Amino acid sequence: MTSGAIDTDSFRQALGHFATGVTIVTTRGENGEYIGVTANSFNSVSMDPPLVLWSLDKRTHSLKIYETAEHFVVNVLAADQVSLSKRFATSGTKDKFRGVSFTEGVGGAPILAGCAAYFQCKKSFVYEGGDHLILVGEVVTFEASGRSGLVFHKGSYAVSQPHPVIGVTQTREEAGQDFVEEYLDYLLTQTAARFRSQFQVVLDEAGVHQFEWRITCCLAENHEGLTFERLRDMVLAEKNELSRLLRSMQDKAWITSGEDFAGETRYWIVKQGLDKIVPLIAAARAHEWDALGEFSAEEAKQFKDNLKGLLQWVNSGEYKPAHLVPDDSKDEGQR
Repeated sequence: MTSGAIDTDSFRQALGHFATGVTIVTTRGENGEYIGVTANSFNSVSMDPPLVLWSLDKRTHSLKIYETAEHFVVNVLAADQVSLSKRFATSGTKDKFRGVSFTEGVGGAPILAGCAAYFQCKKSFVYEGGDHLILVGEVVTFEASGRSGLVFHKGSYAVSQPHPVIGVTQTREEAGQDFVEEYLDYLLTQTAARFRSQFQVVLDEAGVHQFEWRITCCLAENHEGLTFERLRDMVLAEKNELSRLLRSMQDKAWITSGEDFAGETRYWIVKQGLDKIVPLIAAARAHEWDALGEFSAEEAKQFKDNLKGLLQWVNSGEYKPAHLVPDDSKDEGQR
């Protein structure tokens, strides 16, 4: 029973000032079904024996399964697994594991792929904890990937970073690892490659080449047509490859070409090409919405604006490596 002197909403907000990690605790029911729930109530209890605990709301529909299960796995989420956290925080009986990569651990409990760490546990004790049950497990095995963990603070997801007042002495190897993981080129390349590979599944089903997809998208938004050179800049294809693709797409009657008033060849998309691309555009928008789902609409717009600004700077050609910039001070000294 809640004390009349304590306002539960204010109490919850105050607790939110204590930053926690985010976990998904998984198990397997007697009927073989996979069960998982998001929890940030995870904590260590003892080193010897190795014990951990977490708590579960008594209103959770899978409460009885966790009460009777002999084993469970605490999957500590990595910083890029916000969408996974949200999926398993949703109440209901829908298949939360559909499309989720995992392997079976102790007792058949799922070990989710890509986590920062996981702890496979044998349940030791269950205690009453007001409107929650407290489950204590003995760790039988564990593994840490070294990935940064997801953090929950004041009702929002966050990522952990070393505090600037703490001086950290790193080895060259450690410094190199930190550099790569924070380096813009690495982040952009990895993100673009993996984002593209996810949507490639849709393109493969539709029988559309990655460059064909880019070409049709570009032409669909340019009713005046595009020249070969402009398409090459936008699509980022090699000259010979682009020529081959344009011929192939004309043979499929997706696009057409002709000369403009200046006698320059331009390319246009035609109805058959639009019919092919419209469903893919809808699928691409859905993919993008899912990828940006952890951001607010304002944050998503700001993210895109930042990328546009970066692209504009890169295209400006203003950057010159330091060793190529004339040393004016040296020139003045020689005069």
